[in-house]
Amino acid sequence: MTVQLYDVPTVRPLHLPSQHTEKASWQEYERLVVRLGMDAQQNLARQQLLNRDRPTIVAPPFTAAEREIWAAWLPDSWRGKAGLKEYNISPIPDAVLQRMHDLSAAQIFDEFELRTRWAPRECAILGIRDGKTWLLSRWSTYESLKPWGDIFRSAKERVEADATPFWALAILLCTVALVTLLITFRLLSETKWTDAIPGFVLAGFAFLGSAGCWMDRKDALWRAVALLGKGARQDS
Repeated sequence: MTVQLYDVPTVRPLHLPSQHTEKASWQEYERLVVRLGMDAQQNLARQQLLNRDRPTIVAPPFTAAEREIWAAWLPDSWRGKAGLKEYNISPIPDAVLQRMHDLSAAQIFDEFELRTRWAPRECAILGIRDGKTWLLSRWSTYESLKPWGDIFRSAKERVEADATPFWALAILLCTVALVTLLITFRLLSETKWTDAIPGFVLAGFAFLGSAGCWMDRKDALWRAVALLGKGARQDS
């Protein structure tokens, strides 16, 4: 088994003396709302106290494009306590479990997400906080872990394979539209213009269908590959 842990550096907040008064105020607020049975306000007070003392993550999170490509590489997801409670596919390495325990005790992340794939067999743990995602660990049961370059190329190949039918249909419909227009214009000199209306309508629908097929290939993964590919070309 191959296991890789990723460092997620954090810093503790530095509180000024005046801010200690703010903490005491929220603690007193929590005690009051507890006595009044105001559960929602109690949760609000606890969240304020948590955010106040919570470490700040200084490592950059995934971009939306990066997360999309990782989700394509590891398509199966178990997120949060409810999701992780249901995961029974394979054992999680001890080092990964210990890392999750330490991060949970430090209250660094809101929740964890486990993502997997079957072929090749690979898993990863992601940390999620404020809607942002960090890669915490990866492991593979039988093979070595794929590097990011291979994962990106896999996503690019998938996008290109999925887009091929849309490109072919778009070209076909565009050809039909052009041929229909040529025939319609040719017949227009020999018939009334009203007789040419069906030809123009058919050509219009064919053009719309062609445009629709051309745009449908641009799903979230296509945009992610295009964005990261553009960045890679600029960096090279």
